[in-house]
Amino acid sequence: AMKVVVTPVTPTLNKKDSITFVAAGGSATYTWAVNNPALGFINSSTGAFTAGNASGVVVVTATDARGATGSATATMPQF
Repeated sequence: AMKVVVTPVTPTLNKKDSITFVAAGGSATYTWAVNNPALGFINSSTGAFTAGNASGVVVVTATDARGATGSATATMPQF
């Protein structure tokens, strides 16, 4: 299976910041998810992420059409 690479891989965001993650290396289309929705929202089809009001670390995962995954880690520091 191809390796899915997500960029940026370790962004740091302030509260309410937005960033769009990009996946490459796999089979389109990608489905996006976060491991802690309390820390931010991600659009499952576009990879557009918006941080919430809390500090912490959230893992963003992209899953391609064949089930291969790649991830990135977004950090929201203490405000």
